[in-house]
Amino acid sequence: MNRAALCYFLVTVLLAPLSLAQVDHAFLWTQSAGMQDIGTLPGWQTSLGDAISGKGTIAGYDSNTISQVTAFRWTKMTGSQRIRSLGSLPAVANGVNNLGQVVGHFVAADSTVHAYVWSAAAGLQDLGNFGGTRADALAINNFGQVVGYSTTPSGAAQAFLWTQNGGLQDLGTLPGGTSSTAIAINDFGDIVGNSSNANGVSLAVLWRSGKIRNLGKLGGVGTNAFSVGTGINKARQVVGYSTTDDGSTHAFLWTSAGGMQDLGTLSPGDDSFALGINLAGQVVGYSASGPTVRAFLWTATNGMQDLGDLGGGFAEAFAINDAGQVTGYSSLP
Repeated sequence: MNRAALCYFLVTVLLAPLSLAQVDHAFLWTQSAGMQDIGTLPGWQTSLGDAISGKGTIAGYDSNTISQVTAFRWTKMTGSQRIRSLGSLPAVANGVNNLGQVVGHFVAADSTVHAYVWSAAAGLQDLGNFGGTRADALAINNFGQVVGYSTTPSGAAQAFLWTQNGGLQDLGTLPGGTSSTAIAINDFGDIVGNSSNANGVSLAVLWRSGKIRNLGKLGGVGTNAFSVGTGINKARQVVGYSTTDDGSTHAFLWTSAGGMQDLGTLSPGDDSFALGINLAGQVVGYSASGPTVRAFLWTATNGMQDLGDLGGGFAEAFAINDAGQVTGYSSLP
């Protein structure tokens, strides 16, 4: 799956069923054991690991041959378990925290898309919306703060922060912006995502203490130039991806002191996309060269390391926890 487009397209693709042209399975990667297949729910063909908690719990979704999707939560002890509070509704899990709370979206019988938070103790809670027909929760921190987006009656996406006591809060956009998406949140409540204007130009942003900050881009000009923030750690380091002056898209690491750093690509590689970062500054994502897509781990010391695959030659890494455990998905032989 190619997530090389603007953030809103990124989110849309992440919600879509996995391609059945190849069989893909979610994985857990560790430095000691490499990439391990965590399988699927019984009767389901393909799976994707979208998030991993500090305790190693993975959240994601499974798909089958008739393009149905269902959300799962995986632990080493229990394996994959369907989030049964969702019943038979199509659903995706995008985030999980150390308390075992899971966030994502489900599709109701009237085809509207609803953001949710779930826990074993409290069950399923619909987070509401800004008056539109689609909302999605993309991440949750260890204090139960949730971020994502909701459409408005006009159809524009607006980034939100949700808390149990405060409900949905519209995070707004950059000056002149028309839409936004919040993609990740750390335990200090710092949020990253993107803000877009009427011309479709998307820029990575940081929301902190009620203020929004433009993080810039690596390069490029015009409406084809963009950047997206996809991850943030407790050291307030931000990762994402951006266009460059040569027209390619590269993963970046941003800090308040150093600005935006181009992380390059695996070799050979045309494009790269950073999707997660942990407290040690380890970054995960994927690098692409034509149809070849490889999951990577980047560190300041060693640069990009290819994480391998499950035998099918294709892999993407989506998330990493502070223990260095990584999840994503890979094709099978």
